[in-house]
Amino acid sequence: MEAPAAQHYIPIFIDVKPSEDLRPLTGQTMCFVGMLANSMEGIAGLKQFKKTRTIKRKLKAANRIVEALSDGSLALDGIAVTGKMNGHFAHWACDAVDRNRNELEGEWQLEDGKPTHLLWNGHSYPRDTALGLSIYANMLPIIGLQSARLCKNEYPKHMKLALDQLPHCSERGTSFMDALLGSDKDIQSMWDRNRKWGHTFELGVFESYRAQDANTITAKEHPNSVLVDWLAASCMAKVDPEQLKAESGFTDDQVAIIAEIWDALNHHGSSEMINVDDAELAKMVTAHAAKHYDSSLDTASENSELVNQTPEARGETSK
Repeated sequence: MEAPAAQHYIPIFIDVKPSEDLRPLTGQTMCFVGMLANSMEGIAGLKQFKKTRTIKRKLKAANRIVEALSDGSLALDGIAVTGKMNGHFAHWACDAVDRNRNELEGEWQLEDGKPTHLLWNGHSYPRDTALGLSIYANMLPIIGLQSARLCKNEYPKHMKLALDQLPHCSERGTSFMDALLGSDKDIQSMWDRNRKWGHTFELGVFESYRAQDANTITAKEHPNSVLVDWLAASCMAKVDPEQLKAESGFTDDQVAIIAEIWDALNHHGSSEMINVDDAELAKMVTAHAAKHYDSSLDTASENSELVNQTPEARGETSK
């Protein structure tokens, strides 16, 4: 894909469904989606998935996106990383926080022996928010790596990852993610692999932008923020249609129409979808981690118990 004209960087728009919080005691699916677009114009009049009222309008909007991808008026690449909140996502999130907790000078606040909040840098983060920020930090280099592969022959080489607004105040969320990105050796190793492609990366929360008429508009209304929101919904329709049905009131046929967006992307552009709970992938990740990071990954069943234990119960020393 060619980068947008007159730009000195490749923008990657990122969204998460159902939200940025990681609720590890549920069996819900979580989808991280990164999108590269060759234009900043998007589709005129398109609103975000949730803001498109009525099922009829949602289906009409989905058909518009599919048609635009099919006739070439819209060119996108998409990367998705999916998994269960009580699967490997839960383990990686807990592991990153607890592995770096002493260096970050963070402390779990406990109630009845179970962590409810993470205290860090004078702020209190609800457990699910802290874990969500942790897994977000882990997913960014994966999305960056796949994006770099898609763009390896394109210029410019600088890539900007535009994050959706983070829960619990974007500034606090970004600060915590930056701390993890700077201290976690596993995450740093993934970014090092990305740089081998010759790309450089910049992260930032996309909160607002200046339109052509000089008015400042919320980032959620940017055409590509709208599109990546629809891609994330379509990703959910592909990997967990029952969850999307429960959230949106769709029938099976209606969910299938939303899923067609990702099918059209795959057929007319390029896409990659990674399921972190896939058994074969888990074996590869475990082997890679043991070889390069001198760490190991627990099973998914152990992961769901991990977040419900105190650090002491996991054999760690509380700060």
